[in-house]
Amino acid sequence: MLIGGICLGAAAQAPEYFYQVRRGYSHIYTAAFNSDGTQIVSGANAFDGRIIIWDVVTAKIIKSFEGGFSEVLSAVFNPEGTLVVTSQTDASVKLWDALSGEEIRTFTGHVQVVPSVSFSPCGRYIVSGSWDGTIKLWDVSTGEEIRTIYDHELGVLSVTFSPDGSMILASSGDTTIKLWNTETGELIRTFEGHEGNVYTAAFSPLGERIVSGSSDGTVRVWNTLTGEGFVLIDEVGGVRTTVFSPDGNQIAFASYSEVVVLDANIPFVWDEETNEGINIFSGHGHIVHTVAFSPDGSRIVSASADRTIRLWDVKTGREVRVTAGHIDVVTSVAFSPDGGSFISGSSDSTVIHWDRETGNVIKTITDPYDGITSTAVSPCGKYFAASFHIRLRVWDAQTGSELFTLENDNIIYTVMFSHDSKNLFSVSLDGTVRIYDVAAGEEIIRYRDNIELKCMDVNFNSTRIVTSSINGDIKILEAATGEELLSIPRHYDSVRSLSFSPAGRYILSSTEYYKVTLWDSQTGEMVREFELDSSDRSVFTAVFSPNGLLVACGTWDGSIFIFNTVTGRLLRTLDDHQNIVTSLSFSPDGRRLLSGSADRSIKLWDVASGAEIRVY
Repeated sequence: MLIGGICLGAAAQAPEYFYQVRRGYSHIYTAAFNSDGTQIVSGANAFDGRIIIWDVVTAKIIKSFEGGFSEVLSAVFNPEGTLVVTSQTDASVKLWDALSGEEIRTFTGHVQVVPSVSFSPCGRYIVSGSWDGTIKLWDVSTGEEIRTIYDHELGVLSVTFSPDGSMILASSGDTTIKLWNTETGELIRTFEGHEGNVYTAAFSPLGERIVSGSSDGTVRVWNTLTGEGFVLIDEVGGVRTTVFSPDGNQIAFASYSEVVVLDANIPFVWDEETNEGINIFSGHGHIVHTVAFSPDGSRIVSASADRTIRLWDVKTGREVRVTAGHIDVVTSVAFSPDGGSFISGSSDSTVIHWDRETGNVIKTITDPYDGITSTAVSPCGKYFAASFHIRLRVWDAQTGSELFTLENDNIIYTVMFSHDSKNLFSVSLDGTVRIYDVAAGEEIIRYRDNIELKCMDVNFNSTRIVTSSINGDIKILEAATGEELLSIPRHYDSVRSLSFSPAGRYILSSTEYYKVTLWDSQTGEMVREFELDSSDRSVFTAVFSPNGLLVACGTWDGSIFIFNTVTGRLLRTLDDHQNIVTSLSFSPDGRRLLSGSADRSIKLWDVASGAEIRVY
């Protein structure tokens, strides 16, 4: 194992991470616990710009708010957990309401990047440090600048208050660490010894010691009163962040992509045979920007340029989940009409609008109450729709503004737009089909079957609807009246998905138990069954390609099968998801296939070669 270029023997056991939160293609620069350890706040780069508050136990998003178009380099809670302060690359410091996500105020005065910010222990003040070489003290309640300290020869890289709030500690690119009196702004002491940028400096819980990390490859521990210190460890990769454990007995630091925990009281001595005295947390794929202990010291949170936040259990290291973009099951995916973007919905109560090529998040829409069961993009590209349990919400695709919300009487399983984008269709658990006028935001037609409906589709000219019930019946209805035109009774078992072929001549159905079937929509006769490579694969979803010549189906074991519609021949199998493939969508040109999964990932595939292009 390598730590900053030093090889450790096999005896060094790296704890696994407790869970991982992956944020699309955004570099995550900061993550911090609240005072009771129940929440984490994170900030990311300009591709995302969001500040997110996460629940530690469930890893679900509690609140997400836009940080703007600059990178969020530092984000911390106030002692009560009611406010969040962030520092950003646009030289601003912003104060947020942690409950509502609303921006309270912006503190302006720095003229260069602000890499670090901190609340005082009493919560009344904020200190910020900037590349412009200044340290600024702010009044939280008024937003007024109390004091500016300018003494470092190069940029300030980290700032923090002492535990009693009487002192401010700052580290700099000029190789020094300086200690200031909070009330007077007078310099108390300068700590010298590092030979490179001092990226990080932090107090021990009682304030009697300081730990610092530098690009010179050393971590040093200093006596606050005397200024004397020792090298805790050397010859490690550039150290970006250091922190004491709550009891002061351990120090955690990040060395490139790894998190290391050492005894805080004595210099570490390498034992190449046993590697005793050192715990290494390996798993990040890029530079770790920040680490923090939970208040009880049992966990460490780390944030990295690999776009992940990882929570580590220091003792057991057990992994709870790995997420990509969403932090729960991806329930649906759908391409935009031009194929340049797509939307995904998840049980984590978010709809994410993605750029297909870059993987960047264009827009995130969060519902505070319910997970998402279905999503849809209008053929004209102007609207997004999603069903949240019993509520149907529609947004403007360009601005992200919500157009209307309508409540149902029961769980909505499926939503979809008519091909002219004028109407929206939904089917719900109680057997009701509803049709809405999109422009007016009103329900215009409703009819109900006498049994629970699971899924539906609308033909190309929106004149017919196909539905399936919980007992396996498939029915074709006249869209305007709900009159039954054709029934295909008892289709083996519960139908999981239904699709009209592009021209409306055929219907594709998939069932929980191994069946993907092509039906004649005029006669109700079975045309063929598509045979999977194993009789025990349960099928969750199946869709036609835009020209109708291909059929793709996703299974409960994470596989995707692509068939020739005409011959029924299996063309290729895509095996890479680690859980149920819940949703499939072909790009408008049929060259790409998008898959969403219960493993919380979204994958983009090349249809011709079967190659995986990107993971979101």
